[in-house]
Amino acid sequence: MSLWDNFGESLGGVWDSVSSGAGQIFDAVVDSEVDRVKSADPASNRPKTDAAQQPGGQPIPTQSQGFVVDNKTLMIGGGIAAVLLIGLVAVMGRR
Repeated sequence: MSLWDNFGESLGGVWDSVSSGAGQIFDAVVDSEVDRVKSADPASNRPKTDAAQQPGGQPIPTQSQGFVVDNKTLMIGGGIAAVLLIGLVAVMGRR
């Protein structure tokens, strides 16, 4: 019986060594992939740029200087236009 016990203990030791080595290799592969993905991030690879300034040092406003409409206003206007269009189609369909 001791031969089988020694064989089982040896096999268990080999299994422990192989599984821990495979785990270390897996961790190394995952870590290298994570590093590769992080280094591919375009935001981190862009050079730092300062905001545009006027000659006096004041920042230049980035908002549009022309006619500005809020998104909520556009959605309300689109809804009203859709209701009017559906009403027009309904009235024309009755004739």
